[in-house]
Amino acid sequence: MSIVISQNLYLAAASGSALPLTHARIGYQSHLTASVISSSESGDTGYPLDNILTTQTFEVFKSTTTNGTVISIDLLSAQAIDYIAMVGKNISTYLLYYSIDGITYTKISELNDSSKVSKMGLFEETTARYWRLAILGDTNGFNIANLKLGLSLAMYRPIYGGHAPLTLSRTTIKKPNISEGGEFLGSTVIRKGLNTSYDYQHLPADWYRQYFDPFVQHVESGNTFYMAWRPEDYPLEVGYCLSNSEITPSNMGVRDLMQVNFSVVGYDAS
Repeated sequence: MSIVISQNLYLAAASGSALPLTHARIGYQSHLTASVISSSESGDTGYPLDNILTTQTFEVFKSTTTNGTVISIDLLSAQAIDYIAMVGKNISTYLLYYSIDGITYTKISELNDSSKVSKMGLFEETTARYWRLAILGDTNGFNIANLKLGLSLAMYRPIYGGHAPLTLSRTTIKKPNISEGGEFLGSTVIRKGLNTSYDYQHLPADWYRQYFDPFVQHVESGNTFYMAWRPEDYPLEVGYCLSNSEITPSNMGVRDLMQVNFSVVGYDAS
């Protein structure tokens, strides 16, 4: 799982202020809809481009070309963007460009890494109407299960001590296979995934209501999000997540501060 960050370690995000990249970035807002995206190829039969807008990882846009695919995005009006995130397999390289006029494009994010399925690019907030995503796959083509492009949420506080990083918190349910004579015959993997929780304290109540509660409403509707818990120090630890618990804050009784804890499951395709 990968992340690309700007050389500027204080990227402004949807929190409305510049916060260091020791603070988590959450990618949940996205400007992408079926009416604003198009592709240089239609995709393999049964795997259309619109599948990148779903939350399910089994519905994918599947490319069979090795010459590269371009996804063109016309947001109809200029929008502020500071992150791109995707879940896909066999993606060797992606390049993201933006344009003010739809003619001249400037590269803003690039990643060369085919080893992981969840990728996130963070960059300086840029306002533009036109965007272009160029993707190269391996010899078997590639697929994308989800794609988001929008403004990230920067968490008001960082976390470190006591936190179990999502990408290291694997959960595998197995069924051991044992012969009648007691011989080990291996085991069958029934289900696997990633699980962790995020505990935040000393959050200003007004910040929580304005910036974090919209995220809570997003995930409580069953929507997915990307989580980069500490991108400056651990840039590869990015998860594609669903929340598996109610997210309910509480007042700390210290000034006007709140605390919140929520747990997530992450997609693991290893």
